[in-house]
Amino acid sequence: MPKVSVIIPAYNVEKYLEKALDSVYSQTLKDIEIICINDGSTDNTDIILKNFANKDSRIKLINLKKSKGQGYARNIGITEAQGEYLMFLDSDDWLAKNACKKAYKHIVSCNADIVSFDNYVYYEKDNKYKIKTYENKPIFTAGIVWRNIYNTNFIKNNNIQFANLHIGEDNVFFVKSIMLAKEMSFIKEPLYYYRKRANSTSITDTSQYCMETITAKEECYNIAKSYPENIYYYESMAYSVNTILSVYKTFNKKMSKLSRKKEYYSITKKLLTKIFNELEFSEELNKRIKKHDCRKIIKCNYEQYQIFNFLEKIFTIYIQAGILHINILGARIKIKSKF
Repeated sequence: MPKVSVIIPAYNVEKYLEKALDSVYSQTLKDIEIICINDGSTDNTDIILKNFANKDSRIKLINLKKSKGQGYARNIGITEAQGEYLMFLDSDDWLAKNACKKAYKHIVSCNADIVSFDNYVYYEKDNKYKIKTYENKPIFTAGIVWRNIYNTNFIKNNNIQFANLHIGEDNVFFVKSIMLAKEMSFIKEPLYYYRKRANSTSITDTSQYCMETITAKEECYNIAKSYPENIYYYESMAYSVNTILSVYKTFNKKMSKLSRKKEYYSITKKLLTKIFNELEFSEELNKRIKKHDCRKIIKCNYEQYQIFNFLEKIFTIYIQAGILHINILGARIKIKSKF
């Protein structure tokens, strides 16, 4: 049995794939299996994967005739995995040379279900690197799976899977795994290189991103509300709700068609209305959820919402998620509130 299974979904990444595969091929921990899922690529991805598979028997290559998204591809990888532990690698990123070895040693030593680690961010446009650290930060600061190593039995026994989406599929997996984990740990060292590029699948199709992300966030909310006694209940609930807002605000700016903006606003409003009708807002949730921003969307139609936002830039005072917000003629002041 391999110590670690590294799962790599790949879709039209001929420009980056070799670097990703080289980083796994060269791992200092040799007892690993590398599961590559070609998600219906139409470029040279398949050729690159076959070349690597021919020179390394540890590579298991799975070809999908039609693209079904990273979630579907990763789920196939989990089903096929024989390793004691699981790691995930996006096909345009790469691993530090000792990533598998360090992650494996740590998770074995503490007998954890999940171990997280820091990562590098590589800004392709500027050719610069930055270390992203998560120690002492809320566990839901980043709902991503590639900065973790997982116990395979824990994942399979609890039927933890990715949503069958092209975008946001890892959020669902992340929330459920955190809510079910009995033991977690952290490595204060960057073991993963995340490539920040302009044309990744996370931002190429704005409308698809918006709709699928809303679907993912709703599923995250449904998972979180199923575990009200969990120590991460409040964090997971705030993560689910607040990211609905952040995604809406970001991609409303990117959408060019007014009809599309209104459609996405309506979907966001419907979901937030449902959540606010169901939730019982305790003091802990009041500290975390951005109720002011949510209620603007719930109470206003699209045109009213735009006017409200404009007027708030001129002058407004409100408390949200434990922060006193003061806006005066475009200047913003935030003060931690005691109330």
